[in-house]
Amino acid sequence: MKNITLLFFFLITIFGYSQVIDILPKDEYGKVHFSKIISSNELSQEETYNKSKVFFINNFNSGKDVIQLEDKNNSVIIGKGNTPIEIQSGKYKFSGLMSFSIKIESKDNKCKVDIYNIVYNNDSPAEIFFNQETEKNYKKANGKAKTIMENYRDQTLEKVAFLESKLTEEFNKKNEDW
Repeated sequence: MKNITLLFFFLITIFGYSQVIDILPKDEYGKVHFSKIISSNELSQEETYNKSKVFFINNFNSGKDVIQLEDKNNSVIIGKGNTPIEIQSGKYKFSGLMSFSIKIESKDNKCKVDIYNIVYNNDSPAEIFFNQETEKNYKKANGKAKTIMENYRDQTLEKVAFLESKLTEEFNKKNEDW
């Protein structure tokens, strides 16, 4: 029984130190690309499109500045946004910026959200941070990734999940007649 318990903890440790780069999804070209289908709570295509537009307006400083393309006929909105991130490097924390493109395609009862073109601090695409060569350079002698890489990964996952949750929240809001 002790051997099974030790084996279990050993396997968890091995899998816990798996590569940082494999956590973020990539497209066929190797670029970091998040894609998710979100239920729009039985809304029509037009209602889903309109609520997607409201999402941009409510979650960015200026929806007008963020939205790059509005195609009502095809129910597609594409925007560019950014969000602050906090990165730990050793014992120091510094503020950074994560910029991205977001595309929302609306249909009846659902929409497809793509978040891509992720760039950190206005000059480093996510693909540069999360590739085999960079991962090798950012490993400590014990084989574990440095905290800075884990911070970029975790902040990226957190910010993408936040955007997806805000869009879902927008779809679940009831229209209020005042």
